[in-house]
Amino acid sequence: MFQIQRKLKSNNYNWEVLKTEEILHLHQTRKDLLKSLPVVVGFFIPFLGYAVPFVAFLYPKQLLSHHYWQPHQREKFAQQDVRRRRKYQLPLVREVGRLALRYKASRYSTDLMSTSVKAVNKKHLSNEELLQMAEFFEGNLLGFDHLPRYHLKKLSQVWLITPWLPKSFLRIRLKRLVKSIKREDAAIKKEGLVNLQEDQLKVVCHSRGLDTTDVDPEALVQWLAEWVELSDAAGDTDESFLAHCAVFKAMNYSKDGKAGDQDLVVQKG
Repeated sequence: MFQIQRKLKSNNYNWEVLKTEEILHLHQTRKDLLKSLPVVVGFFIPFLGYAVPFVAFLYPKQLLSHHYWQPHQREKFAQQDVRRRRKYQLPLVREVGRLALRYKASRYSTDLMSTSVKAVNKKHLSNEELLQMAEFFEGNLLGFDHLPRYHLKKLSQVWLITPWLPKSFLRIRLKRLVKSIKREDAAIKKEGLVNLQEDQLKVVCHSRGLDTTDVDPEALVQWLAEWVELSDAAGDTDESFLAHCAVFKAMNYSKDGKAGDQDLVVQKG
């Protein structure tokens, strides 16, 4: 991790100099360090330090680095994430549809409403359909700086972020998360997906909201290639756009990969 950070610093924090594997490793290590911080602090508190290993054993998902998870725990935690996300995906999509109805005068509201209805009706959406509503996220309706707290809470739940934080904290955490994902996407776009190992592929897809349990590897490649193209096409659009797109893209995706008909670039060049 420190070697990667030195490389990043020596290049004036230009993330383009890092390889995909380096960016993934840096992001994951930072997550693990933040997760393990309460355990480390607890060891230095008199008497409490004796109980820290026991507490960490009871709550490995919240307090231990992923390196200490057993294979059955990894599967269990992934399924927990899937259930939590599914609980809030549909309500969030319906909320987007309600907002579109509220702003019928906007020329983008029809695209937004149509997209929401298709997702509710269990259709996997293409990148073209999602990009049609991108400009709706630039205004004062669905941009991060204008989302009401109840909407931010639902979006945070889908992204596995604690929803009880202050509104400003939720916004900051969501923005940072999307920016991190865009950095990974840019590296993957540059190098292609062929260098990603199957476990890395699952981690990357899972972090973007896709249920990776029992999904064919080729279907994962197809989904991620589609996502990377969407991320690249989104450009400098408000981070709220990709945060919502992850919900639309992860919903209704077939485990055999029969989800879209657009051409996908899965290799460099």
